[in-house]
Amino acid sequence: MLHSTVPSVASKADVSTHLNSRYAAVHELFGEWEGEMNPEDRADLVEAYFKEAALGESQRVGNGASVYVSPTEVASSRQVNILVIGRHDVQDLVSPTVVSAADATMQGPGTASRLGPTVAFGEGLQAARALTGDDRVAVSFLSLGEGDSVSDLSAILPTAGVPSITIPSISKTGPDAVFLTNSAAWSPQHPTITTGCRGQLTVQLSLQAGQNFDDFLGSGALRNPLTKMAQILGKLRDDRGRIAIDDFYNRAQAPGDDARAALSAGGHDPDQWAERADIARFRGRLSTLERATLWPGFSVLDIGTDSPSTTRSPASAVATVAFYLVPDQRHSEVEAAVRRWFLDSAPAELRPSIHVLSSTRPFRESVDSLAIAAQTRAAYRVHGQQPIHVPAGGPAGSGEVSYMVGAPVAFAGISPPSATFGTTHEALPWSQFSVATELAAETILQLRRG
Repeated sequence: MLHSTVPSVASKADVSTHLNSRYAAVHELFGEWEGEMNPEDRADLVEAYFKEAALGESQRVGNGASVYVSPTEVASSRQVNILVIGRHDVQDLVSPTVVSAADATMQGPGTASRLGPTVAFGEGLQAARALTGDDRVAVSFLSLGEGDSVSDLSAILPTAGVPSITIPSISKTGPDAVFLTNSAAWSPQHPTITTGCRGQLTVQLSLQAGQNFDDFLGSGALRNPLTKMAQILGKLRDDRGRIAIDDFYNRAQAPGDDARAALSAGGHDPDQWAERADIARFRGRLSTLERATLWPGFSVLDIGTDSPSTTRSPASAVATVAFYLVPDQRHSEVEAAVRRWFLDSAPAELRPSIHVLSSTRPFRESVDSLAIAAQTRAAYRVHGQQPIHVPAGGPAGSGEVSYMVGAPVAFAGISPPSATFGTTHEALPWSQFSVATELAAETILQLRRG
């Protein structure tokens, strides 16, 4: 529990002074992100920015569109090493980023949900360094481009034993804390700290007919694998909104009263949150927000055929489905339940198969961990009220990072979900970016306190 007062480390005036001096540079960075840029060009921009922010050296990692920047000095025993993982994969940018001088708003896909929160940590680091004059907190940045996933970083994570990262500092010692900026905030008016996320089991389902037929042979009466796949997936939820797979909920514990109450604490309205995010309402007594964060769930990521044609019925149908798991659920048991369900649901004349594409565990971080404790003190300092700890809501599967590096993970998104995310209407007001920068600077300085 926080005391009634927390020692002052930074001030709004100090951060504002820094941001005023950086106003043109930050807007220029966002303004350079033009439509039709290739991944390498985006990586060039973010690499140059973070090399300056972190005073470090860089490497291209993953598929080459991701960038890792780390201080060149090997961390001393007095330093706290943190790793900030963000994204700049705005591959759905369909028009040049718009910068409006009138309202100081940075606009375009990824400004509030991807690039914005990543850059806020870069500005926060520079503000913290200017305030203290030392580098007691060493910050490395890993910004992911197209094709690289937060939940599958085993080949590129900067941790001991991973040879692809050769820069000193964090790569030798391992980070003391990790911050994931590719996550949604709950509400700017009600400061919350997300302490966990669901796991994710992603499978590829396939129905094979053996051959495709000209449409006139059956006049639409043939067993169409694509139609059957759609019918099977359409029955995945029952009338109560539950997943209609036998044994799917084995070991899953219902969220406690405290966890459920946190979703509406401080006047936060879960229904309003869902409406703003344009999320389809679930049936049943549970709020959409509770169903989407604290309970198991699923999402159909893709459905199609490997033999598309305008004149022939497809010979196969393929669907990619992600199942979201909560603590105490076991991947092996859920996988077995999903496998039985799909094989039993497939028509006899079609050949079903299922392949696991990825599997990540549910994640919960202790509120007493180094990262969450620093975030909590920082939020109190910036917002003037104690933040609410929400037990879930981070990107599904992203907590796997903690298991990989053996360090606490905190979520540091700056914008609540919105229907504008990924569109040309997505926007990040300068005032919101300023608060995000202040939170980042204060978090870094609170880490400096230990």
